[in-house]
Amino acid sequence: MSVEFINVHKSFNEIEGKPKYVLEDINLKIKTGEFICVLGKSGCGKSTMLNLLAGYLKADKGRIIVDGVDVKGPSAQRGVVFQQHALFPWYTVKENIEFGLKLKKYKKPEREKIVKQYIDMIGLQGYENAYPSELSGGMAQRVGIARALVNDPQVLLMDEPLGALDAMTRDIM
Repeated sequence: MSVEFINVHKSFNEIEGKPKYVLEDINLKIKTGEFICVLGKSGCGKSTMLNLLAGYLKADKGRIIVDGVDVKGPSAQRGVVFQQHALFPWYTVKENIEFGLKLKKYKKPEREKIVKQYIDMIGLQGYENAYPSELSGGMAQRVGIARALVNDPQVLLMDEPLGALDAMTRDIM
């Protein structure tokens, strides 16, 4: 799935009546199958760029195109792993992971099989019925990663997804 930013601008605040751009005139082409990493200092617009591509924000100017189609809003084709886990606090580990599968109308037996595979993958067997408030930060982050991956997105956007994990778990993930 190809991604293209064409002359993208994004501002948040105005200073003396003029927009203060976080991103200005961003042009980028990512070919299908490419893996890229955006590096920069804190506050330079990395997360903003990911949120624009995810469809959570709208650019002030320019276009963002995924596989020839303009990004108009969020899509299951673009999975997001946030810096903070962003789990639904009222859902258990199992329910958080299966959320997207329910939206896609997977039958219960198939959902349960897939969710078990992901719980095994992230090493949280025995925590299926735990709520996010009952998990450590690293455990909750692993659930967030599984929730994004279970939907098999064509583009996976990760905003410092391993920051809350210890070194050993980070290597495994």
